[in-house]
Amino acid sequence: MKQKLSLPDILLCIGLLCAFALLLYAVYGSRAPLPAAPAATPVPAQTEAAVSPQSTLKIHVLDVGQGNCAVLQSPNGKTMLIDTGEKENAAAITRFLQEQGIEKLDMAVATHPHQDHMGGMAVLLRKFSPSVLLLPDAPNDIPEYDAMRKAADAVNAQIVHPGVEQVIPWDADVTVTAFAPFTGLAQLQLDLNEQSLVLHIRFGDTAILFTGDAGYAAEETLLKLLRKSALRADVLLVGHHGSSDATTPRFLHAIAPSYAVISCGRGNAYGHPHQSVLNLLAQQQIKVYRTDTQGDVHIVMDGKTVSVTAEKEA
Repeated sequence: MKQKLSLPDILLCIGLLCAFALLLYAVYGSRAPLPAAPAATPVPAQTEAAVSPQSTLKIHVLDVGQGNCAVLQSPNGKTMLIDTGEKENAAAITRFLQEQGIEKLDMAVATHPHQDHMGGMAVLLRKFSPSVLLLPDAPNDIPEYDAMRKAADAVNAQIVHPGVEQVIPWDADVTVTAFAPFTGLAQLQLDLNEQSLVLHIRFGDTAILFTGDAGYAAEETLLKLLRKSALRADVLLVGHHGSSDATTPRFLHAIAPSYAVISCGRGNAYGHPHQSVLNLLAQQQIKVYRTDTQGDVHIVMDGKTVSVTAEKEA
């Protein structure tokens, strides 16, 4: 006599048959192709402009004949003009600034009130309206000095006479320190050259030293009053256009630059740069760039390394 299946057994059998049928369908059933994966959404590429302006400090030492002029562009887009040369150079400097896309200066610097350093400053102040004008508290009675002060007032530029080792706000990633001029030292106040602003500008592990026309007396005072390590710089803008009354061996040893830039005019009446200074730089194996023979000199610092190029080969 056959045993009848109970209801639970029947349900179990039905479940097993359904599972088996699904297995057969998975193996042998319809094999329609899978739909194609949707195309990936393009990701916009980052443009180089988004990062490159944040990476370097650029210094352009312009050929202004027997004078000095430098334009600085900071990692964060700040701008600075140091000296201008004679008044007739103002038009060429204006063109250069405009070619660099500079419509307004953040800071202007007149290292000292001699025409070959600030002769064109009044014109450029009125055109590019800097917020700050740095200059030594050493007035001169030449017309260009008076014109510069009037232009600063006209554009509401704050005039600052920095003290020794005063840090000047300019760019968050760059330290600008005034090392001179010194006040109260009679031997320096007899000569406007010796009252030049001396600026040390550091970006990361790289630095440049601007000395204006400071000579032996100012250099010796710097060596006495400052830590020698404070003067270290990769690049030196050689004092007084390479004159033999500046750049003593002790001063050069304290700076220990890899590069030197001499700003002077071709065939100038002073014989700058003097051979004794060129010999000293050669003895120290310092690479020299000259505006009189090579035109504009361009310096790029990335905080770790320094590269220097010139408009013309030596």
